[in-house]
Amino acid sequence: MKPVEETFSSAAFRRVILPGIILTMGFHPVLSTWLVRVGSVYDISSTVFLVAEVIFFGLIVSSSIQWIYYVYEGFRLPQLTALVGCINRRRVAGLQEQLRSSQQGRNFDDLSEDEKDRVTRIYEDISDFPLRRADTGAIEHYAERPTRLGNIVATYELYAETRYGVDGIYYWYHLLNLAPDSARKHFEEQYAFAESLVLT
Repeated sequence: MKPVEETFSSAAFRRVILPGIILTMGFHPVLSTWLVRVGSVYDISSTVFLVAEVIFFGLIVSSSIQWIYYVYEGFRLPQLTALVGCINRRRVAGLQEQLRSSQQGRNFDDLSEDEKDRVTRIYEDISDFPLRRADTGAIEHYAERPTRLGNIVATYELYAETRYGVDGIYYWYHLLNLAPDSARKHFEEQYAFAESLVLT
């Protein structure tokens, strides 16, 4: 039998069981009356139904991961993320204004300790959004996609293109294929963990 830590860290648990548990907690009260009737006819205990619900809902969610990502990033069902898109655009504009007023054209080293703390906090928030060159020639952050997750993903996808003029998405898989096994394994573990958080 596997130790508890290994079970909870396994990809199957994070991709199927954990999202299944969350959905079962939401749907079980709705389905329970019907399941009790079915269970009495076929003599199936409620525990079996709970396990079956967890696996069923978990498999449905994990099989639609790509679609879920597209919704979260704002590519599908844009009406769900339209309001969040407006909020994020306003948020980025506000953060950029705060950054400008805090720095007032000075270098980071010229700021006082309090100003450095304030600028660092603002920059941590705004760095979740990608960069672009504005019409004035200045580099600024902007909301490329409606959701926060979509903008974080866009930041990584567009980084190589905005800095070096290279399509990072196209070359990413080439780099991954040429990477050492340890780096590939580390990336896959991190990717699986991030994916499980999105599914949950």
